[in-house]
Amino acid sequence: MNRGLKSILTMYRRDKFNWLLLPWLILLSSFTVNLVVAFSMNRGGGEESFTTGGLLSIIIYMFIVGMISVYWTFNFALSLCISRRDYFTGSGIAFLAMSAFHGALLTVATSIEQAIGGWFGMHFFVIPYTTDGPFWQTFAVYFTVLLFAGYGGFVSGSLSRRYGKRGNFLLYGGTFILGGAFTTIASLRGWWVPIFDWISGLQISLQGVCLLLLALAVLFATLSWLMLRRSSARA
Repeated sequence: MNRGLKSILTMYRRDKFNWLLLPWLILLSSFTVNLVVAFSMNRGGGEESFTTGGLLSIIIYMFIVGMISVYWTFNFALSLCISRRDYFTGSGIAFLAMSAFHGALLTVATSIEQAIGGWFGMHFFVIPYTTDGPFWQTFAVYFTVLLFAGYGGFVSGSLSRRYGKRGNFLLYGGTFILGGAFTTIASLRGWWVPIFDWISGLQISLQGVCLLLLALAVLFATLSWLMLRRSSARA
């Protein structure tokens, strides 16, 4: 391992709070709020159960931290005369390690929830039809989703680094305009039912969804590299 790559990994490893601890503080805060709600709903002996969307908090966090990591680390890495290739490789290793770490903890939490049957009727970590398989499948789902979210944020941060605020404005503004236009046209022409029927007819398996997300993560990583290799340090 060369000096540049080692420096990048050390840079990520030293910021344990933001990469490893803070996402779980946010997730456990959401868990606590939902636990209080579940207890208040079932304290009279009721059997009402529900599944929360609290897991979205750690997925959204991975996207945000992937996006701002470029802002946090890219200029500093170049100031240390670290090559863009080493920066990109080290960041990729960090994303893989973080996705594996958080995926493993989520898998353990899911197994505990499955063993006790929920928390006062609440299912926080167990997702129907997604975490019903063996532990390795649950881990693969979490790992893939987190890696996809991390690289989704990373490519957005790379776009901002390469083209400035204009790049993200064009990307998100264009997406909003095109998405809104498609939604309007689809509603006026009655396309939604045929679209949903077509998607249902595909019968995509869970493994297929994971492979698709991995492919998108690879695409995002490739786009990030193409932009970062031509990016310069800026304030």
